[in-house]
Amino acid sequence: MPNFLETDRLVLRPFTTDDLEHLVELDSDPRVMTFLTGGKPTPRATYVENLPLMIAGRGRLERWIWAAREKASGVFVGWFSLRPDPAGDPDEAELGYRLRHAAWGRGLATEGAARLLEVAFEELGLRRVHAQTMSVNLASRRVMEKLGLTYVRTFFDDWPEVIAGAEHGEVEYELTRLAWDWRADAWRLRALARRLPDIPRWVELRAGLLRGEGEVFGLTETPELSFVYRDGDGETVLLFGPPDEAAFAQALTHDVEAVLAGSEQAAWLAERLPDWTFERGLLHLSADPSRLPLPDAGDVRFVDVTALADVPLPDDLREELATYPDGAPVSASFVDGRPVAFCYPGAVTETLWDVSIDTVPQFQRQGHAGLCAAHMIAHMGAQGRAAVWDAVEDNPASWKLAEKLGFTRMDEIAIFTAPGA
Repeated sequence: MPNFLETDRLVLRPFTTDDLEHLVELDSDPRVMTFLTGGKPTPRATYVENLPLMIAGRGRLERWIWAAREKASGVFVGWFSLRPDPAGDPDEAELGYRLRHAAWGRGLATEGAARLLEVAFEELGLRRVHAQTMSVNLASRRVMEKLGLTYVRTFFDDWPEVIAGAEHGEVEYELTRLAWDWRADAWRLRALARRLPDIPRWVELRAGLLRGEGEVFGLTETPELSFVYRDGDGETVLLFGPPDEAAFAQALTHDVEAVLAGSEQAAWLAERLPDWTFERGLLHLSADPSRLPLPDAGDVRFVDVTALADVPLPDDLREELATYPDGAPVSASFVDGRPVAFCYPGAVTETLWDVSIDTVPQFQRQGHAGLCAAHMIAHMGAQGRAAVWDAVEDNPASWKLAEKLGFTRMDEIAIFTAPGA
C-alpha cells in the first residue's frame, strides 16, 4: 500500500500527529458537518483519541486514510479513506472523503476518490468498494455516481441524535471488480502512465495516458515493459520499449499520420515505413531561466481563445487554437492590441509540459514567440513543471530559439510522417 498518492491537483499523504489542528478545524465548519452531525463540531478530545488509530494500519491495509493537500498551494483540503471492516469481508472496503468547504465544487472529491478506487482494484485486488451517505446529501451522491458507483439500497440506522433529513434514510452505492473491469479503461491508461519515467522523451505519450485517452496495443512486461500507443485522435502512434510487430501493425490500421519512438527504434521503423518521411526530433529542457526575456519586455498576457473570433489569424493557426481546451492557459504577445504570437502547453504531465508556439507569419523573427514562451514558462514553473521544447532537426529556427531561451538539448526521438500528411 503506497504511503503517498498523487492526482493532477492533489497529494495524498499519511496522517501525522501534526494534523490534529487540521482535523479539528475541518470538523468545526457546520457546512462540512451538516450531513454527519447536523452541523455540530467534532470534539477535540475525539481526535486526540482517534488520530493514533488513523495513523495505524487497519486490517489488511497498512494505510487506509490519507490527508489531502492541494499541489498548487500546499493547503490541507481534507482527507480520503479506503476503510476495511475488520470483522467483514477482507476483499471489501468503504470509500470515504471529507473536504473543507473551500474545496467544494471543484471536482477534488471525485479526483481524490478516483485515485483510491484505482488503488483498491489495481493494487489491492479488492472485490468490492462501497460508499454511504445520507439520502438527502445530493452532492456526495453525485460524486459517487461520477465515480461509477451504482445505487444499492436505502436503509435506516438508529442514530443517537436525529438530524434533519434522517427521515429519508441512508443510501449505499457500490463498485464491484466486474464493473471496474468493464469501465476502467481510462484509469488503466493512467495507471500505465505512472509506470513510465516522467522525462522529455515520453511527455507526449504520458500526457495522453494521463488524460485517459487513446488505445494500447501489445502491452507486455517480458522481458521488459513495452507497448504501442495510439492517441485519442487516432492520428499519432508512439512506441515504448522494444516494438512488437503485430501490435504495431494493429495500431496502424487507422489513418495514422505520424509515428514517434526513441531514436534507437529509427532503423526498425524505417524498414517498416519505407515511404514515410523520417526526421530527428531534438528534445530540449528549460535549464537557465536567466536567459528568458523579462516580463516587462513587451505586451504579454493570457487570452481566452474563445474571444479571438474577430481577430485576424491564419486559418491553420485558428484551427489549432480551436482544438485547445476551454479555460486552459494560452499566453499571447500583443502588438498594438492585436495578439500576434501564442504559447500553450501541448502536453502536460506531473512535472513537464511540451511547448507549443505559433506566430502570425508577418510577425515572425521579431521576438514575440520568445516573449509569450517566457510568460508561459514562468506560469507553468510556478506549478512545478519544467518546459520541454521539441524541434525537428531541419527546423533550426526553432531549436536555435530554444537554445537562446536557455534550453539544453537532452534527447532525440525518431519522427516518421505518413505520405501526404
